[in-house]
This record gives sequence, structure tokens and C-alpha cells, in this order.
Amino acid sequence: MITIKYAFTIILMLSVIAVSCTRNEPKQNKYVIQDMQKSAGEFSLPEKPEVTYIPLEFNREYPISSVAKIMTTRNDIFVLGYDYLLQYNREGKFIKCIGSQGKGPGEYIDLLDASISESSGRIFIVDGMGLK
Repeated sequence: MITIKYAFTIILMLSVIAVSCTRNEPKQNKYVIQDMQKSAGEFSLPEKPEVTYIPLEFNREYPISSVAKIMTTRNDIFVLGYDYLLQYNREGKFIKCIGSQGKGPGEYIDLLDASISESSGRIFIVDGMGLK
């Protein structure tokens, strides 16, 4: 009886090790993020015709400090940070900050993710702390 328990335990451990050792390939980022302060205004883009450089307008009230995700629609560019969701038009002009930090309606505590439905015109925000 003891040998069956040991055999079962060994098979279970080997199964866990085999499953956990799968290799995950890193995702290729389709955006080129360039730190303009470090590059002194000069940079190079990949040799692809579908790449368009759009400088985003600086806004003192909502400076971009970190970027978690960039989303685009036909008319707009959305920049998701850890505490903001900014909207720009396709020319890079700042439109608005969507929502704000807080605990009330239309507010969020910790932005985890966002998604845009172009067909309905709705923006879906995942708030990790507010459970919204």
C-alpha cells in the first residue's frame, strides 16, 4: 500500500513538473516606444511603410509617466497608465482624461486594463481595487 502512495506521489510530481516547464514565447510589441529625452530628439523607426509617427501633445495636468497599453480607433489614440486613461486625436492633440481616481461613480482606484468598443462607442475599464 505504501509503494502505491509513493508511486502516485512521484507520478503526480512529474506531471506537475512537465506541465510547468512549457516555454512561453514573448509577445512582439507592435508599437515603438522611444524616450525622446534620452535620444535628444533623434531616433529611427523600423523600415515598415505602415508605421506612422504621431507626437502626443504634452499636457501639464496629465503628464505621461508610465504606459501600460496603447489602443487606437479610427479617430483616437488612448494611452493607459497605471492611474490614468488619456484620449488623443489621430493628430496627437490631447482631448481629455477619462474618469479620475477616487471611489465614486466614474472614478477608479487602480487601473488594470481598458478596452474600447468602437461599434458601441463605449470604453470598458478594469479597476483592480474598486472591483468595478
